[in-house]
Order: sequence, then C-alpha cells, then structure tokens
Amino acid sequence: MKDLYTKTWLLTAVLGLVVVAPCLAQDYDFLTPIADAFVESGNPAANHGSDISLYTGDMTGDFGYYQTIIYLKFDLSGIPPGSFIWEAQLWLYERICGPVGTTQIVGVYRVDDCSWNENDPDGINWNNKPALGALAQTAQDYCGTGGSTSWYIEGDVNDAFQSGATTYCCAVVMENDVPGNWWSYYSKEWGNTSEDPEMHVHWDPIDAVCCVGQACTVTSFEDCMDMGGSFYPEYGSCDPNPCPSAAETAAWGAVKATFR
Repeated sequence: MKDLYTKTWLLTAVLGLVVVAPCLAQDYDFLTPIADAFVESGNPAANHGSDISLYTGDMTGDFGYYQTIIYLKFDLSGIPPGSFIWEAQLWLYERICGPVGTTQIVGVYRVDDCSWNENDPDGINWNNKPALGALAQTAQDYCGTGGSTSWYIEGDVNDAFQSGATTYCCAVVMENDVPGNWWSYYSKEWGNTSEDPEMHVHWDPIDAVCCVGQACTVTSFEDCMDMGGSFYPEYGSCDPNPCPSAAETAAWGAVKATFR
C-alpha cells in the first residue's frame, strides 16, 4: 500500500506522551468526462454527442459494415500544479454488445488534440475526428450480461499532465477488427450517474518531505518509497524538521499495533 498522508492530524495519548500523527489517505477525484461521443464511418458527417450510448467496433446496419470509435475528454484542471498522477483508472459501463458469448479486446488510445466539440455546430464526427496517438492499455471483455470495463492509463494521463495539459482526451477502439464485433457503453447523457463514464485519479505533489527516521529530505513520492521513507505531502520544507522523534515513532507504533 502506498504510504500517503493527509493534512488531518490525530492526537493520541500513549504512555503519557501526546503523539501527533497523520492519518493514511490520498488526494483523489472521480472525474466524469466533460465531453463524450462516438463517430461512425457509415455516416461520416453524423454527430453523436447527445446520444445515450457510446459505440466502438465494426457494426452492421443501413450502411453495411462500418467502424465506430468512442472519444472522451476529461478536465484535469482540479489537480494541483506540480502533482504526480500515480493512478488513473478509466471505467465504462456496458449497455449492450455483440456477438453475445465472445471475448473482445478493447484499447484506449491517447488523443493529443482536445479541440473537438461534443455537439453541433462543428461537433465531432468521422470526417473531423482527431488522430489516434499511442496505445495506453487494452482490456479483455466478455460480451454477456453487462458489467463494466476498466483500463489503467496513469502513465498516459500523467504524461499529458506533466506536459502542461489541463484536459486529457482518449479514444476507445475495438481491437478485434471483425465485422459484427461491437460494444456499447453508457454515455454521460444516459441520466444514471452510477453508470456514467468516469476516471478515478490519484495524485501526489512531486516534491515534499520524506522522513527516514528523523532524517528529512525533500524529494518525490517514488524516490521516498525507494528510500524506505514516509512521505508527507503537507510539508514542503525540512526547516524546521517535521520528522517524528524516535519516542514519537515508537509511541505511534504502539497505537497502530492496538488496531491490528
């Protein structure tokens, strides 16, 4: 488990000492897309930004077999500048799919161009869709009785954030390029917030206090974990030294042991 600490303090009396210790937590948010839509090659000028479903895969209909791709846009402006995003899990909730009983591979691709609009005028469609970037991750999904699909794309989201982006865009693409293999997920327009597309994002400040015993350094979360230290994102300086004394550490260990 990642050793993260909030700014909330717990005062505990142990062995006649008053121990001030931070509680385990993390900085996180559940992000709903600010825009979601799908595009289709069979009707390339059509905009589907207000549809309740998001389609990906090779479908069949009035246009014969045609390809569909999902586009999603997320607002990252609520994440403090200088943070490191160590987890970003994209969730989509299944509506219908085909053929039932098959296993599909669905990929999430980075989309660098976030200038597209969800709805008309000038809403995203097959003709004006932005290009796909690098593959972030794939997931296997079984077409059966519904459920959800998730992808861990923190590397891609953090790369975008570190480059200065305040929005993150991606595309969801059916990797099985087989006519008749397709998937439908609920869009944010569906009206049931428990089935909205969402991205669970966790982050830390890039540089903060790391305590290895009473030794204090200012470093990144990852480097602190490599050092075997405890990371305190609420502190940005070692002056004065915020690392707990040996007595406080021992007392806090006694407190934790009582709850194990």
